[in-house]
This record gives sequence, structure tokens and C-alpha cells, in this order.
Amino acid sequence: MKITDKIKAQVMLPYACSGIEVDLSNTDWYKQEAKLRNRFIKATLAGVTSHKLYTLACIEQNIKTQNGGLQWLNLSAFKLILKPLSKISKEDADGVVKIMNYEQKDTLKDILYIAKFKILDSTSPEKAIEIYQFLQSKGYDMPQYLLGGKTLQDVGLAIYEKQKRKLKK
Repeated sequence: MKITDKIKAQVMLPYACSGIEVDLSNTDWYKQEAKLRNRFIKATLAGVTSHKLYTLACIEQNIKTQNGGLQWLNLSAFKLILKPLSKISKEDADGVVKIMNYEQKDTLKDILYIAKFKILDSTSPEKAIEIYQFLQSKGYDMPQYLLGGKTLQDVGLAIYEKQKRKLKK
């Protein structure tokens, strides 16, 4: 399956404005800036735009540049830094439990099973969408319809936090 820029924009957009970090370490710009400033540059996905001629992502950095810390990049220039659903935190699992109205006594293993396999068995399709969006907003790599059920990491659009390069801070 060919993943067009339009599909990339559609699957990345829900992660925008959620504080999701991006890995820019392979770009020439990042290498030059990190060397010049001798420090880690944190970048987050601020938005995605798609037009007939181009599809770009707006990246917000923790450094001030001539454009206020914002940079527009091709979607192939970076990867989102996400978390695998298998590493769900207790707090996020509790959020899923609250949405699904399950008992708080369920173990984390049970909650993970519920989140992965029983979302559609919840009380309504609206709840399933709410859980999906909740987990996505927390930075979890969720299966994407437009990617044939694969995750962003599966198709090379994301890396997981543990894969994040060790950079100078």
C-alpha cells in the first residue's frame, strides 16, 4: 500500500496540538541547530496542512527562531514519538476504565485487554470512539483505518519513546 502525503496528514493530524514530540534528528536543520546551540531541541507537532500542491506539518520548537519557533516541514522529514498501547500507564488505563464504566478493581493487564480487544463491546460506538481518541490524545500509537489497521510505527511514520535517540540536554 502506497502511503500518500494526504494519508500521512490524515493519520498525523489527530496527534497535533497534544504535545506529541517529534524526532527531527535526521534532518540537516536539526543537526546544524543542535551543534550551533549545543543543546537538545524539543519539538512538538503543532498542526498539519494539506493543499493540492503540498502537505506540510507545523513543528513548534523550544528555541526562538526568526519565525517564532515554528517551522513548516515535509511530512517525511520527521517521525512522531509515540507510546505503544502495550505500555499503557496506570493513569491512562484508569481513564479508559472511567470511560467504559468498569470496576476500578480490574488489574492493569485486564484493562489493557479491554482497551485493545473489547473497545467495540463497550456500551456504544460513541464510547469506542471516545476511548480511541482519549488514548490517541495521550500519545498512544493506535491502529489506523487508512493504514489497513496498522499503526504509525508499523509503517515508519513514528518511533516509540524507548527508540528516541539519546541527545544532549
